[in-house]
Amino acid sequence: MTEIPLFVTSENTSSERRINPSWTIKNLRVRLETITGIPPANQQIQLYGASKISKPIIISAADEDTTTLEGFSLEKYGRINVDDTRPLSNRPNFTDTTNVEFYTMPNSVYEKRTDSVLAWKKQNHLGRFAEENSGDEANGLTKQQEQEKLELLSIATRGIKVGARCIVINPVEPNGPERRGTVRYIGKIPEIKSTQINYWVGVEYDEPLGKNDGSLEGTRYFDAKKGCGSFVKPEIVQIGDYPEENLFSDDEI
Repeated sequence: MTEIPLFVTSENTSSERRINPSWTIKNLRVRLETITGIPPANQQIQLYGASKISKPIIISAADEDTTTLEGFSLEKYGRINVDDTRPLSNRPNFTDTTNVEFYTMPNSVYEKRTDSVLAWKKQNHLGRFAEENSGDEANGLTKQQEQEKLELLSIATRGIKVGARCIVINPVEPNGPERRGTVRYIGKIPEIKSTQINYWVGVEYDEPLGKNDGSLEGTRYFDAKKGCGSFVKPEIVQIGDYPEENLFSDDEI
């Protein structure tokens, strides 16, 4: 039976998964535990349709060992939300960092690094290091050029480069669906009028979660399927090992 892409959310997680309607509810609960960390017996599963105004349906049955998901009308890009019914005192607190010991790099060590922002500013005579030169334009850079250099440094230090796998964090909806994709473009986009950002990141999403096909107002920057392309601020791009995956495959039970 064809698997259906849905978003899976909980208090601490948000991602996209593929669900097979032939699974039993018991099977679904076991698989959801590997994603949300909530034990099957403490899961309250709510199913939402693709529409944002859809009302949730509770996924449960008297006999969950044999009841499959076929009768729950799964919609492509709908959402399964899992609530934890355990008392707060019995749940792991993943946001409490009071007892976490953080490492602080000594200034003497940081100043010796050659791959730091400080070292880059020294090399390019920016910020307080520009005072070493005489004259307002002694370093040969305008404020615009300084801003562009800082943006490029930020992009480089984040590991953002064409071909890198990434996720894009939506600051408006930080707990929303996880947007995985591949960096396809880094550069200026004259069609986007902004006085704060000069360099944008073009991302091709694995799923149609974007706004374009890699082009903007008739100018093509990269090739992507319709609805899979997007141009985003570098600060919301997180580079890492994010393969296009199906964590609900049978070999991961």
